[in-house]
Amino acid sequence: MAIRNRDKSVEHNSRVSILEQEEENSIRAITEGQILACDGLDIYYRGIEDSEWKKWNEDNLGSLSERLYSSSNLISRLTRTDISQVIQLDDGSVLVFVNYRSVVVGEPGDIIHQSEGRRGRGPLNQGVDVGEDGRIFYGEYWRNSDRNSVRIYGSSDKGAIWEVLKEFPSGSIRHVHVLQYDPYTGNTWLATGDEGDECRIGYSEDFCNTFTYIGRGSQKWRTAGLIFTSDWVYWGTDNPMGENHIYRWNRESGETDKVADPIGPVYYTHKAGDWLLFSTAVEKGEGEQDGYARVYGLDKGLELHELLRAKKDRWHPVLFGYGLFEFPRYEVESEGVWVVARGLETPWKSMKFRIEEN
Repeated sequence: MAIRNRDKSVEHNSRVSILEQEEENSIRAITEGQILACDGLDIYYRGIEDSEWKKWNEDNLGSLSERLYSSSNLISRLTRTDISQVIQLDDGSVLVFVNYRSVVVGEPGDIIHQSEGRRGRGPLNQGVDVGEDGRIFYGEYWRNSDRNSVRIYGSSDKGAIWEVLKEFPSGSIRHVHVLQYDPYTGNTWLATGDEGDECRIGYSEDFCNTFTYIGRGSQKWRTAGLIFTSDWVYWGTDNPMGENHIYRWNRESGETDKVADPIGPVYYTHKAGDWLLFSTAVEKGEGEQDGYARVYGLDKGLELHELLRAKKDRWHPVLFGYGLFEFPRYEVESEGVWVVARGLETPWKSMKFRIEEN
């Protein structure tokens, strides 16, 4: 169906119902009965049915200069001074990645653990996960123009100690895009980038010690997010220089099919009931990009629907960040889907929508 409904913030498909908009906070995690959000270096929470936000942390997640930079949205975008990832652990504490380090904050707001500095601000949205046994793992992500070695870290004690699970040698990959737990097999899935043989998708059966690759060596295997079903693994390609596609890999046969052709590089993914969601980004306008970031929905019949789109804002994409939609982490099923807008022409930071069935 065509995009036909329009307001000042976003264009959306006629089957999409807008449920809620959040102007100040970026929704980062949906847990049992609770929503976690961020504004600068502050974490907020509220009940699923509540409207009032409460502050989670004390003012101790950054230095004075970091907190000063984060107080301005534009300066925060320029300096990349904000919280990159938020994960609620099973003991109720929250793991955050912020400004080259990881921090675990307890329910009262006290810092429990804080790591030493790492390379990169933190993993990508789907480059960190928690296994069913509670073990946490993430892959390093930074520009890495010199193609230095890249590490995967893991923790079995809720972020108190991080150990190197695997180190890719210099020149083999640029950085890690994806590390995701597969609930159907218990395996850990990996995707890396960015060029030639640096692009790989594979899985590990031994907690990231060794990987079996289902494909490597081209932009077909470059992705920033996977979706798991009982029979298939889905992904969209993250190719800023050319065409992009959505693929799926059959668990039983090992065959790969192309199923759809979105516009723009695909960044992140989410499964909402029977719908598979893929968000695209606006980078530097190369390839097939047209200035819009989108959220696509793939239905049960493998038909791709453009659900939402918004224009990249006027700020320089390299200096102030690309324009994109991002999905929060969902620990539980939820009515409706939240999306976070980054670098887009929207007066809100987060929006909740529902896909109406025919």
